[in-house]
Amino acid sequence: MVAGLAGTAVALGTVGVVGAGPAAAAGEVLVDDWNDLVMLSLAGTTPVVVRLVADVQSQGANGLVVPTGGAWVIDLAGHALTISSTSGPGVTVEQQPSMASILVRDSSPAGSGVLTTSGSAGGAGIGGAFARDAGSITIESGTIRATGGGGGAGIGGGAGGSGGTVAVTGGTVVATGSSFSGSQAAAIGAGALDVTAGTLTVAGAQVPGMAALAGTEPCLAAPAFAPQPGLFARVEATTTPDCSVTVRVAAGELPLVTSTGPDAAQVGEPFAGLVTATGSPAPTFSVSAGTLPPGLALDAAGHITGTPTAPGTFPVTLTVTNQILDLAQTATAAMTFAVAAAALAVSAPPTTPVPTPAPAPDPTPDIAVRAAAVPSVTVPAPAPAPAPAQAPSSGVSTHPLTGSEPGPLLLVAVLLLAAGAALVGAGRRGLRRTA
Repeated sequence: MVAGLAGTAVALGTVGVVGAGPAAAAGEVLVDDWNDLVMLSLAGTTPVVVRLVADVQSQGANGLVVPTGGAWVIDLAGHALTISSTSGPGVTVEQQPSMASILVRDSSPAGSGVLTTSGSAGGAGIGGAFARDAGSITIESGTIRATGGGGGAGIGGGAGGSGGTVAVTGGTVVATGSSFSGSQAAAIGAGALDVTAGTLTVAGAQVPGMAALAGTEPCLAAPAFAPQPGLFARVEATTTPDCSVTVRVAAGELPLVTSTGPDAAQVGEPFAGLVTATGSPAPTFSVSAGTLPPGLALDAAGHITGTPTAPGTFPVTLTVTNQILDLAQTATAAMTFAVAAAALAVSAPPTTPVPTPAPAPDPTPDIAVRAAAVPSVTVPAPAPAPAPAQAPSSGVSTHPLTGSEPGPLLLVAVLLLAAGAALVGAGRRGLRRTA
């Protein structure tokens, strides 16, 4: 078994220039044909910055060779570069006799550039030939697929060669090692035959477990980790039939709840609140323990809405979740929702209408007594009588006019009074009937 480690994701720099096409930046060579790359390699020009302006595919048995001591940058620029070698590494980058280096990136906004390379006869997909150590290999962006052949690593040493220095700072790398004489090469690292693993860093941090690969298991998977603030890496591995590793690097931020708690609510009153969290991609919210007050609901964006139907305190645990490199990242926060009882309604008692009394009759109404209605009483004048002879005084007084005794006159007065009273009573009864 051989030491090694798993693949990496990369971002590319700017790339070389040959051929016609869009205007080249200073020091850049534009390439739209395989022969342009071969000519640059044979010329031994260094440094070279190559930018593809079309899809390019290798021709013949040989792969691409970065000259010894050379420093190449290949910018896929949204295009596909496909290299298949039947005589050694797909892309040769070696330490001897002097260190060669290559940096691969994809400057296209969509990040659609792809480098696919395969080696044979003990050569790595990218790295050393048979019994040769890998040089310096950096992947910044784009998608890189590298497969070794005959004991060569996917990215790293050829069969019997060490892993060199491999760095992944972005993008996605899928690397597959090959076997030779019962020995398995690493996906990223050393070739077959149990040699030195070399160094693999992802976004500036060494992949956990890499140091233990030399002389042991060459196929390593590591959990997602944060090599530096704002970046995450994930190493995934399969071992059938050969060791294959996928290394991905992506920007991200772990989720974190930033709200201290919701506002108080009241039974019967519409409620609208918001709990907040940070994270990239933006996290979603859920209730992982406890229950919200009856009548309230939480949506994925953190909005709490509804109309509470019961008072009390309601402890809950909120969970925020986002996905970084296809792995769920979560954070929780405990909160207590308080719901006050409904306010007491104070209302005035209903008013009973007071009927307006009918006007009372005047206790002293005007009574019109028509003269025709009053019976007249005629008292006949007494006939003159001869003056009686003066009798001796009997002690009984007489009327000064009539000279008669008071008895008959008193009776007449009483009758007149009674007749008047009868007339008044009759008048009042008449008024009542009229009213």
